[in-house]
Amino acid sequence: MLDPQRPVLPIGFRAVCIIALILGSMGACMSMLTASSLLMASAQQNLVNNLARSQPNDASLRHQQQLMQESMRVQAKWRVANITSTLTGLIASFAFALGGGMSLTRKAVGPTILIGATVARAATDIAQLIVALLAQKDTQALLARIADTPGTPQPTLFKEALGAFGTIAIVVGAGWIAIKLVFYVIAILQARKPEVRALMS
Repeated sequence: MLDPQRPVLPIGFRAVCIIALILGSMGACMSMLTASSLLMASAQQNLVNNLARSQPNDASLRHQQQLMQESMRVQAKWRVANITSTLTGLIASFAFALGGGMSLTRKAVGPTILIGATVARAATDIAQLIVALLAQKDTQALLARIADTPGTPQPTLFKEALGAFGTIAIVVGAGWIAIKLVFYVIAILQARKPEVRALMS
């Protein structure tokens, strides 16, 4: 129950804490989904390999096996970076949500945790963007080779579509990171305000 004699938190800081809770929770969920997809990739390759061995005369299965092997080589190249950024992202997201929640409930360490988690989130977001862009470059090269495979319908159109999709993905990803970085700066400035610190228990 709220104490009517106790000043309320500034609306700007409350908004920051609520957004931190939402973004932190979303980031943690996304990190867990990414980790699951990394684990499922190996299982998917094993399935294709087993099917190809069971039906050695099936040309389409052999072709799928080759494509899957090339795809797994690309994923293996970035596996360590992806796992590292995913785990650090999970921890930073959890701390970000925790800092927002503790600040809303006026825990003395809340703003400190929020500031530290915000810096960690900014670093992991930038690192994940860089890894994603580099991995996408390799993936685009792989898909371009697939487009050159005999039997691919309208390979030129396929390549143009891949290029357009890659550009859109880069713009959207970079734009979303830019928006979050602006919010992170606002969050740190809000959490460092003396009037906010004074209201913590």
